[in-house]
Amino acid sequence: MSDADPSQDEHDPTRELLDRWHAGDETALEELIERHGNWIRQRVRRRLGAALRTKVESVDIAQDALVELLRYGPRFTVEGQGQFRALMGQIVENRIRDARDWFSAQRRSMSREQRLSESILDLSRLNAGMTRPDKKAEKLEWEQLVKLAVTLLDAEDREVIMKRQWEELPFDEVGEQLGLSPDAARMRFNRALPKLASKIEALQAGRIEAPSEVE
Repeated sequence: MSDADPSQDEHDPTRELLDRWHAGDETALEELIERHGNWIRQRVRRRLGAALRTKVESVDIAQDALVELLRYGPRFTVEGQGQFRALMGQIVENRIRDARDWFSAQRRSMSREQRLSESILDLSRLNAGMTRPDKKAEKLEWEQLVKLAVTLLDAEDREVIMKRQWEELPFDEVGEQLGLSPDAARMRFNRALPKLASKIEALQAGRIEAPSEVE
């Protein structure tokens, strides 16, 4: 796949750590953060630029966002280090840019037990065209794919989709919360949907930007 990290070797434990974390092993989360946290923080700081870094404590936010994504975000597994870092780097960077807690709704509505009962999206096989025969499992997998794609959207698009689709608010209430008229909220939502579809298509095709190593 195009997002593979040439620096990773056959002993890369990233996928195993994710599998252990999804199975309820708390120590696996600590190992993931220890292994990848510093790399992701450095990448995000480098990509944000000096102007934005002066407005936010990117190191602290990156750490918090990384932990919250793994705890409360859509559940996924990957082929290895390169795919994991590319995906997490994009999502953490988005979080810092808009400085919003996207995962608050997930945290309120999802218990640990509920999270463990959900399907796990395997990004390493999506572009192989594999499908799951179990319709219920396939539906859960699709929901995880959509949730993951939403986290990759810009703040405005992500926010309007969350309020309309996840919270199921009418457009007048969406507009009121976003400081827009109902018609403007509807237009923003309609413009966001093709962007979401594009993110879903990219994930299905395995197109996650390959990150370069940070010194």
